[in-house]
Amino acid sequence: MNEAVRASGLRAGIVTLFCPGSTGGLTTIEYESGVVTDLRQVLDEIVPPDRDYQHHLRWGDDNGSAHVRCPGGRR
Repeated sequence: MNEAVRASGLRAGIVTLFCPGSTGGLTTIEYESGVVTDLRQVLDEIVPPDRDYQHHLRWGDDNGSAHVRCPGGRR
């Protein structure tokens, strides 16, 4: 995204982000390695990627945690 803003030539303004899709999510967080690691750890505790989700049973796949845990996404 930084490249797109830079390429636009704009010097001031507001950027609007849109994230389509059923598992998409947008959030803001300080992009610092410790905070990113902490966020992933907390999401793993709240929404473990290795548990059985009803989504798996219904669709026969294994990405139920991705649907629940965004913005962390599937690892």
